[in-house]
Formats: sequence, C-alpha cells, structure tokens
Amino acid sequence: WVKGDGNNYLMKIPYTDGSGNNLTGYNDYKVTFNAPAVWSQVDAPFATFAQAAGWGTSAVISTVLQHAKEFQWQTNFNAAAGTVTADLWVDEILLYGCASCPATQTPYPTATNTTAVTNTNTYTPTPTIPGATNTFTQTPTNTFTNTFTNTNTPTATYTFTTVPTVSNPALSAGINAPASAVQGQLLTVIMTVNNPGNADITNVAPSTLSIIGGGLSLASGPTPANDPTLAIGANTTFTWVYNVTGTGGIVIQGTASGNDGALVITSSPVSVSSGITLLAPTPTNTNTYTNTYTSTATPVNTNTFTNTATPVGTATFTITPTPTLGNVIEVVTATPVLIYPNPNPTPGTTPDRIIAYTVNRPITKAVFKIYTSMGRLIRRYEDDATQMQGKVLLNVAGSYFSGLARGIYYYVIIVTDQATGTEAKSPIEKVIIQ
Repeated sequence: WVKGDGNNYLMKIPYTDGSGNNLTGYNDYKVTFNAPAVWSQVDAPFATFAQAAGWGTSAVISTVLQHAKEFQWQTNFNAAAGTVTADLWVDEILLYGCASCPATQTPYPTATNTTAVTNTNTYTPTPTIPGATNTFTQTPTNTFTNTFTNTNTPTATYTFTTVPTVSNPALSAGINAPASAVQGQLLTVIMTVNNPGNADITNVAPSTLSIIGGGLSLASGPTPANDPTLAIGANTTFTWVYNVTGTGGIVIQGTASGNDGALVITSSPVSVSSGITLLAPTPTNTNTYTNTYTSTATPVNTNTFTNTATPVGTATFTITPTPTLGNVIEVVTATPVLIYPNPNPTPGTTPDRIIAYTVNRPITKAVFKIYTSMGRLIRRYEDDATQMQGKVLLNVAGSYFSGLARGIYYYVIIVTDQATGTEAKSPIEKVIIQ
C-alpha cells in the first residue's frame, strides 16, 4: 500500500555480491508507480520490472531475484528548488506467487494509558455548643481516576531472507554420423552437447570416443578440444574425422563432461549413435589373357627339317565391365551418395564440395537440393551436363552453401533420363555445416 504527494516513484531490486558491490553498474531492475494522496494498493509483478537501456551491466531477472536481499524506493522526478523533495508512505509489503514467501505478520495490540482527573468536594458539618448552631466547613477532596484505552495498531514487520537456489547442473550429449561410409574414405562424427541445467558449465570437453566393431582410425579431432563456458540452455559441438580402414557394422559411444565450480558434471546416459555400416569400395575387374602359338612344318623330301615358328607378339586383352543399361533410370543405391568434405573442415568456411553418385543410364540433367530438418527447401543447384551411365562426380561451388547456419541439413539428387525424360531420386543423405 502507498500514499504520498501524487508523484511517480521507482521500486528497485538491487543485485549485489556478498560484499555489497552492485553487479549491474547501478542499472537495477525497477518498476514505476504513482503515490496518490490516499492509501492505494499497488500490484507490481516481477515481470514488469526492467533495466534501462544503454548503460550499466545487463543481468537476467531470474538471477537477480535469486540473489535479492532488499527493495529500494527512489524518486522519479526533480523537485523545484526550495520545496519538499518527496513525500512517500509505504506499508504492508506482501510477496505472493513464490514457492516460499515471507509470512504475513500478525498485528500486535498496543495499550495506550490516558489519565483523567475528577475533582470531588466533600462537605463535613461541625456542631458548635451551646446554641445548637451547625457550622459547615468545606474540605475539597481530589479523587483521581485512571482510564486505560487499548488502541490496536497493527504493525507488520517483514524480514527478507535470501533463500539459496539449489544448483542442478546437468549435461546431455548426442552423436551424429552418416549411416554408411566407404573403405578408404573419411567419416565425420559430430557430438552435440546441451546444458539443460540451471547453472553455467565450464571447461566442457568430450571423452575419447569408443568404437565398437572397429574399422576406423582417428585422423583429427575433437575440434574444438573444449568449450570454456556452456551457458544455461546453450549447445556446443565437437567434430572428429576418421579414416575408414575396414568394413562391417560399428557403433560409436562417448560422453561429455564439465565443471560446476569444483563439481565435475558428466552427461548421462552415455551418448550412442545409431549403427554405421562400413562398405567395401566398388571393385574394378581387369582380366588379362595371354595367347601363345606354336607351329611345326615337315618337308616332303627325305631330309627332315624341323621348323619351329615363334609368334611375333603376345596378345593382351583388358576387359573393363560397365554398368548394364536398365529399362528404368535409377540412382544406384548399392553405391552410397556421398558429399565431401562433410562437414566443412574449418568452421565458418564454405569450400567447394564434390557429390559422388552412380546412375544406370545416361542422363541429361542432375538437380541437387538441400532441405532443413523441418523439410523446407533452402538451396537448389542444377547441372545440365550430359553424363553416361556409371559413377558421376558433381562439383558444387562453395558459394552455394554460403549463408547457411551451423547445423545438420538433408540433401537429395534428382536425375533425368536422356532417352525417356523420366526422373529418379537418390536416398536422402545428411550434410553438416559448421
């Protein structure tokens, strides 16, 4: 409740450390209210408190409330010279809507004693002998009466006690990698770490990844080695690049950890990627045939001559198989559609990328499309060069990827049959932008 001189005032929540130093540069969270001439109730939700723009140090309102120790009131006007600066009355401050609010105090009655004095005159008759004459002597007697009046004046006293916020630090992690990779090529693995707790985590770093199944050797990573500070609700990523040295199915496991003060926080449960299939490269068959000819001639006369013919040369044949033309155009799924580099090796750069795929018939056009995780088309690249059946390498300029935010996107190749004009679409694959 407030009353006053009709001017506007500020109610402030100072944000200070244990030594009383102001942490917002005195740009405290505050709200404006009016003090009318009669007692009036003012409702001030914390959501209406705000800092001024353009000066001081910004802070999060939830953090300020967690460390609140007091309220302050301040004028919001300049008084004329020689006049009273301010007239503000504040009473019955009540906090509500919080998990544990200060209790409302019970008013205590205060007794006020009021003394009333009443004068009473008593007359005493005195007889005089002889003559039977009565003489009256007036003797004033003062009688005092104390009257006690109990005046119940409710006086509410509030004590604000800062309740320490229970820290609940946490980390969560997940691993992303392509569903397949070809032996002799590179495999990129990305771990995304999130801070879902209520405290900033420092020195966040991934563990050494565990490869279940083998077939990979580390080429580089993790990049970066750590994240100095992971704020509440924020994400960070770490990238590894592996050489594919074997074939078969593998699973990659790992964790992330950091510090909340002296406490070590580790992601739980262990982050596990979906299975990855390591494929053998498509073989190229080369068959070599060597034919050797020998002939023997016998003359008619009695003299016998043996003539051995030696072939002039050795014939060598090399047979290289080519894909058989199918009846319907398709992007061959037995050979994965790959994009390289994936992701870009240096964060923030947009290098040229090569997309490798295989078709079973000649094509006249290939369209490369990129979609967001929500399925929205954001990039389209078209190549009108005629390509024969077999493996095709599509070179996409780095400028095509410029402007994309860091994250995981999905791409597809659509080809057009040279003879029939029909189209075929590749499986959906991932590309990572960092």
